[in-house]
Amino acid sequence: YPDQVKQAVQQLGSKPVLVVSDHPRGLENGAMVNFLMLDRRVRFEISVAASDRAHLKIGAELLSLATRVLGGQNRAQTRCSSSSPPCTCIERRKCMERLARL
Repeated sequence: YPDQVKQAVQQLGSKPVLVVSDHPRGLENGAMVNFLMLDRRVRFEISVAASDRAHLKIGAELLSLATRVLGGQNRAQTRCSSSSPPCTCIERRKCMERLARL
């Protein structure tokens, strides 16, 4: 599955196609939006860099609702949980609240 996403993203190139995934490393494999389960709830994360490559703009409101945002400008690097890799979060406050709950 991850290889299929990578291959699809390569074939699409810079065509304006939104690539959506539900794999744990979906963003790292080239998806622009990735759905995941956190605390028994469906959440999503966004790769601004991937959407920029496809010339798609993700709105600020949608970005503010994302659990994790990769890429983009003026984003604070932090860890959203002790087990997650460093991520780029729209609102540092959200990440700090997650860390406080650990």
